[in-house]
Amino acid sequence: MTPASPLRQALARPKPWRAFALRSAMTLGALAVVVAIASPSALLDALGRAPLTVWLATAGGLAAGHAVAAMKWRQLLGAVGAHCTPLQALRAHGAGLFANLLLPSLVGGDIVRAAALTRGGHAAAVATGSIADRLIDTLALALLAALGAIVIQPVRTWHWLAIAGVAASVLVGPAIALRLLRGAPLARLPPRLAELAIRLRDAALRLAEAPGTAAAALGLSLAVQLAFVWLNARLGSALGIQASFGVWLLCWPLAKLVALLPISLGGLGVREAALAGLLGGFGVPAALAVGQSLLWQVALIAVGSLAGALALVTATGDRTAASPGNGDTTH
Repeated sequence: MTPASPLRQALARPKPWRAFALRSAMTLGALAVVVAIASPSALLDALGRAPLTVWLATAGGLAAGHAVAAMKWRQLLGAVGAHCTPLQALRAHGAGLFANLLLPSLVGGDIVRAAALTRGGHAAAVATGSIADRLIDTLALALLAALGAIVIQPVRTWHWLAIAGVAASVLVGPAIALRLLRGAPLARLPPRLAELAIRLRDAALRLAEAPGTAAAALGLSLAVQLAFVWLNARLGSALGIQASFGVWLLCWPLAKLVALLPISLGGLGVREAALAGLLGGFGVPAALAVGQSLLWQVALIAVGSLAGALALVTATGDRTAASPGNGDTTH
């Protein structure tokens, strides 16, 4: 099995294509509503304001940020024993980026990304590292939104409630789950389920024993997400959005968190609606907010398509899957 084969398998199955058709209809419906609210003529005018050079710089920054994110994920995998080379991590991350274009929410690609490094009995460690990576990214978004809320005081109460709810669930949920796993009689489960549960628990405990790795991953995630906020603010400024960086710090992470909901393909339409509503509270016209978000989505599609193509093409050059002790073992 090549690292990209899970992506090929996912796209070849008939049932996922039926789900894809349903999600596509929901995505188109969400986009239609957002465009109607923003006014098609005003939206087209907003889209025409952004210079090509600014969009190209945005796409380049987006690609660079995801390269750093792939290395962050690799470090977390190494902490739980799922060692892989930088090329393997980049290829798997690229497959996940492409899958995000076809799967619900922004989490759908995580499954393909993890599957691209899974082989034999290594699934539990890869799954644990991938879940930890998503939780850390989610916490980073909540922290940046909280920073934005502090900078632009006063903000609405529900902003604080949303931020606190996300942060609490990310911090408290895994801690409770880990405590339950420590004392759970996993050996009493059916043999195959018990084996998987024990491996998941062992991998989670290994990660819990490496707080430095988790802290470094959080630092990298904050840096990458902060860079993405800056790219969005710069792109928005090119369209004529007059909003402080603090407003972007609050609104963009919250909109991205909303896009995690499994409603549309890659969060398309959902993020636009969320960002328009959030920025609208600070006097930003809906057409400008939706136009900015759509240009960011086009950059995501371009980078995701390129990453997916590279993942499929380069997979034939390296058929070595991640395995304990295989590849670079640097933590």
